[in-house]
Amino acid sequence: MLMYKKIIYKINSEKYDIGLNKKQTTKLSLIELDQEDWKILELIEFVLKPVVHATELVSGSQYPTIGMSYFVIFQIREFLEDINDHTVHDWKILYYLKSLLLKQVQKYFFDNHTQLKTIQMHSYFDPIAFGCLTRREQRECESNLIELDEQLADEEVIDEVDVNEIQLQTNTQRKSVESKSSSMNKFINSIEVNGGNVRI
Repeated sequence: MLMYKKIIYKINSEKYDIGLNKKQTTKLSLIELDQEDWKILELIEFVLKPVVHATELVSGSQYPTIGMSYFVIFQIREFLEDINDHTVHDWKILYYLKSLLLKQVQKYFFDNHTQLKTIQMHSYFDPIAFGCLTRREQRECESNLIELDEQLADEEVIDEVDVNEIQLQTNTQRKSVESKSSSMNKFINSIEVNGGNVRI
């Protein structure tokens, strides 16, 4: 709509000269935007422009990473939290618009603690997003990584014990079969132990 501001303004200012009947002129007057309306539209555009660019940046065609997404969300929040921009004439309206959008960003991205920690964990490995993490968040990610590594090491030990038990059972079964089997079966069993698959 802002792109057509001049055209809309021209139609409204010349509404009596363009051949409209009284009913059409009255209707056009009722929907005419005043200066305050245009200012609010400009402020809305100012607040939403970073969201539009962020959407383009993290769209599927750009192959975004979780780190890039976190970077974008973090930067949008920083933009919305910046209320010190008194260079804008109607900074109170700007502050109000930013606060409305900030509540939604907070609700959908930062209030879900589990989601946020998962995104931050993945962002830890992305150079773009790493800079957005505070030192405390970086330490939390490092602690979580150490904890995950220890859990995986414990699981590997458990898996190794399970593998040893299975091998022991298999060897016991093979020994009982081998004692009863022919020379051909002994040969085939020896090949299977070394990774071959032989069928007779």
